[in-house]
Amino acid sequence: MSPREALRGAGAFLLLPLSLVPLYFAVPRLRGASDAPSVERRALPVPAIHPTNAELARWQALPAFRGAVPVLVYHGINDIGDHYSVSQGAFTEQMEMLKRAGFQTISIGQYVRFLQGDARGLPPRPILITFDDGRLDSYRGADKVLAAYAFRATMFVIVGQTEAANGFYLGWDELRRMADSGRWDIQEHAGVGHVNVQIDAAGHIGPAYAYKRYLGDGKMESYDAYRRRVIDDVTWAKRTLSEHIPGFSPWSFAVPFGDFGQDNTNDRRIPRFLNRFLARNFLAVFLTWPPRYTRQQSDPSQLGRIEVHSDTTTYQLYHALDVRMPGFAKAAALPAPAEPAQHHTRKTR
Repeated sequence: MSPREALRGAGAFLLLPLSLVPLYFAVPRLRGASDAPSVERRALPVPAIHPTNAELARWQALPAFRGAVPVLVYHGINDIGDHYSVSQGAFTEQMEMLKRAGFQTISIGQYVRFLQGDARGLPPRPILITFDDGRLDSYRGADKVLAAYAFRATMFVIVGQTEAANGFYLGWDELRRMADSGRWDIQEHAGVGHVNVQIDAAGHIGPAYAYKRYLGDGKMESYDAYRRRVIDDVTWAKRTLSEHIPGFSPWSFAVPFGDFGQDNTNDRRIPRFLNRFLARNFLAVFLTWPPRYTRQQSDPSQLGRIEVHSDTTTYQLYHALDVRMPGFAKAAALPAPAEPAQHHTRKTR
């Protein structure tokens, strides 16, 4: 770590509200203590892809639709093969499919205006592409691909990781260049609260936004302390983004882990509080479920997205977008199909 990065991380710590200090130390530091050399940080060139004729024939233009917008969510783009990432070749192929299917990407501002009832200027097949976490590999793998297809995307940033100069994530200079390019909208994912915390004496863990923390010695965080911690985290991140990204508008928020306590929590007051608090502060609040198209009557505080993973084939993504289009009955109950045998072999480079 360079002296500049060390000073930036120390400065970030000093600016944190006191309620967030314990979580600052819980944020994973993905660079080793050995201070290995910085990874190459430039965007990667667009890889060549070679879909078969049968695959191309399946990526037919879908009918134009109105009153709905599908939202995709990616995490990392790399060749590691972890569940939450896709390879750059797969991502490029998926963008090729979207282009052939007739989709055109929109900005987060256009999406929010659509939610509010203003669909003026939307293309016949609008789509919002999002990335969670503010990871460097997402930018490196996606930026030139998006440019090649004249697409844009929204990046939800874990502000604490950027402030701490964690090299696994994008830095402020990089985020500013992304915003300036017109290809990326920068939005909030969390301050330092995108972590799991201990939630009981037995050592179980859960998302920091969805649970009160176990403090040790049989003591639990109070509900008031929990509220203060979450409010401080969200508002600190919003303020920090506005200080570092010229023209930043806090349109939207992606809930860490897609979890505001709706399925499980250790205080039944949390889901109601968090849902209402985020709805007061943002015009669009994203989860990762259900994978439905957004409609103008959708609840803006609980917006689902179609999540793309390493095992999501381009055929499955096309099918998911097809069957969930307005007018397709019972779309939410339909499982994604297996890749047809005759299309199983994909040639990408």
